[in-house]
Formats: sequence, structure tokens, C-alpha cells
Amino acid sequence: MGDAVADRLGSLDPLIEALEARRAPRGKRTLLEALTWVRVGSESPGETRTRLVLVRAGLPEPELNATVYASSGRWLGRPDMRWVKQRLLLEYQGREFHDADEQRAKDEVRFARFSGHGWSVLPVWDNDVNSDAAREALAVQVANELGHPIADLDLTDIHPRFFSMRMLELAESRRRRLRTQSR
Repeated sequence: MGDAVADRLGSLDPLIEALEARRAPRGKRTLLEALTWVRVGSESPGETRTRLVLVRAGLPEPELNATVYASSGRWLGRPDMRWVKQRLLLEYQGREFHDADEQRAKDEVRFARFSGHGWSVLPVWDNDVNSDAAREALAVQVANELGHPIADLDLTDIHPRFFSMRMLELAESRRRRLRTQSR
């Protein structure tokens, strides 16, 4: 939720200023800690959860929703996460949008376009971040792709702390409702 608000505001500054202006709001310490994990650029709760799993494990922070171009300058797309040096792209595949056969076919074409220009593409589904074992496996997989030593991972800190699954479900439901209303 913090990423979504920061993205709409274009900066973390208004969130920090609003929190610091309060003398003693309930949970201020927790909110200040949570703000250290908020980033501008994430476009869905699933992207945020995935990013948090990876960076809490000790992996480098990815660029979020940054445009990728071919060496010729041709636009290739805007992956959810990218690590330029390692030429790795990560795409969060939310079931709501990416589960239909037609969309999966479009995604495969998109992934092939990236791969054809030397990028590795790692699709991540909600079940990859919804259990302890799955989160650990994802962190190890991304570490391998990045050439990051597995021994340097901290798998004790990759579990959700600042949200509940119920809050995530409510946020996803609201996002779907708003998307439907805007059509």
C-alpha cells in the first residue's frame, strides 16, 4: 500500500512529512520503519510483495517499471523489475490479468522479445510469494540469476511484516473495482 501511495505522489517526501508532523500517532515507530521499505515505481501489491521478499533477503534493489530498449534504440517494454548489469527482468504475473490463455500468449511474445535482446526473464506468480518455502525458493532462484552468493542471503527476514493477507486481498479487490469502473 505504501508503494502505491508513494507512486501516486511521485515521492516519499509527503508521506514522511505527514508522519513527522504528527506528535504521537499510534504506531508511528512501525510506520517510520515501514517507510524505509517503500519505493516509488511499483504498480501493484504483488510487485511490492515480490520486491520486499528479494531485498529483505539481501538481494540488490531492482529498478521498478523502467523502460527497456534494444541496442538499436527500439522500445522493448516496461518490465516490473530489472537489474541492468545482470540483464535480468522479473515480471509479476497476477492471476487477474495474466492467467487467461490469450494474455499468457501475449506475455510469451513479450518475454521472447526481451530474451531476443539478451535479457533473462523470470515470471513470478502469487504462489511464489505466498508461503515461507516459496519465498525462500524465489530468493535463491533470483540470487542464482544475479550471480549473488547464496551464502549471503538472509532468509529469516523475507516474511511479511507490514501487511496482512486480508489487507492485501482488500487492496486487490479495490484495485479491480476501480479498474472496472474506469472502463
